[in-house]
Parts: sequence; structure tokens; C-alpha cells
Amino acid sequence: MSNISESEEVLKYFLVPDNTRIEANRITVEGDVIVGNHSNIEYSIIGDTVIMGEGVAISGDIAASNDLRIDMWSKLGNRVEVGGNATWENL
Repeated sequence: MSNISESEEVLKYFLVPDNTRIEANRITVEGDVIVGNHSNIEYSIIGDTVIMGEGVAISGDIAASNDLRIDMWSKLGNRVEVGGNATWENL
């Protein structure tokens, strides 16, 4: 039996929504992006609202047309562009 809650269980999977484009160096999503805890992504991320869990590493750029939320112990690669609010929960 696992001690992982149902909300954490859903983040154990890699889900790609319809109309997502994965190109040579970037992932473009028509909608919101949620990156689960302790993920390592070696692409740029482009989406409406981008939410990154704890301990996420993104090597490329991040572009959020709305808001960006970054949890603690996360590492960002290059440029960050945000159209709304940006929150970094780094303790």
C-alpha cells in the first residue's frame, strides 16, 4: 500500500494535453502547464499559467502568458517571461 495521497498520485504520470507541440528545444501548450515535483525538463516551457512543483529543474526558457508559480528548491535555466504575477516559494 502506498502512502501517496490521491492528489500526489496524479503527478506521477506524464500527461500531454491535445494540441501540445514538442519541438527541438521547447514544449508549447495551449493552456496551463503543471510540472510535478522533482521533474527535470531539458526544454523550454510555453503556456498560459505555469506551475512548477518542488525541486523542479528547467534547462530552457519559461514563458507564461498569465501567472507563474515556482515552488521551493527549483532551478531555472535561462529567461523567464511572465504576463501576470510571478511567485517563487523559495525558503
